[in-house]
Amino acid sequence: LMNPILSTRSFNQIYGWYESGKTIFGLALSIAMSSGNKFLDWECDNKIPSIYVESELPGDVFKSYRWSILQGYLDEGKEFDRLNHFTLTHDDLTNAEFQYGFKLIAVAKQHGKDAAKDYGRRGRAMIEDWLHKIEKKTGHKPFYFLDNMTKLSTIDENKAQDWNPFLNWGTDLKHKGFSGMFVHHANKGDGKKGSSGSSTIGRLLDTSIQLT
Repeated sequence: LMNPILSTRSFNQIYGWYESGKTIFGLALSIAMSSGNKFLDWECDNKIPSIYVESELPGDVFKSYRWSILQGYLDEGKEFDRLNHFTLTHDDLTNAEFQYGFKLIAVAKQHGKDAAKDYGRRGRAMIEDWLHKIEKKTGHKPFYFLDNMTKLSTIDENKAQDWNPFLNWGTDLKHKGFSGMFVHHANKGDGKKGSSGSSTIGRLLDTSIQLT
């Protein structure tokens, strides 16, 4: 997809410390992929529909980021395929009468029997349903961005068993032909300790991009 960092049927991660530019980076990458454009030094070998799920930023802030990136496209004379790029924010959901916005896609196992019934399955099903709707609309399986794990989950990041349902879902999506990327925070320290939480994460990732 993006040569040489992102391939088809892959499960990937962007991570970095606060205000390292994770959302700007991910959104710009998603726009490039959906329009078949080069991004930084990476070539878009295969144009692909992309969806960007933004769970944290207010809708107007997120839109300002998007318009800023697209202004760059206008300035540089680059093509943007607006019919191939899809976004979903917390404000979009509340305006559509989803009272609490996004459902969690990963839940800590210690949160009791009610939470343990699905460990975030309903939230993941909501995302996957959207993937299939975009596939039906465009004729192609979309690449998804989930921003970010802190807002979309209540897991204890240091416990492998809390990560497993989410990571297994990412692997299942790969087998179904979908590729995607989630946004996460960096571990505290000198920046050399990887993304926040259990080392289990890295075992199932195809690409992990650290922003510094």
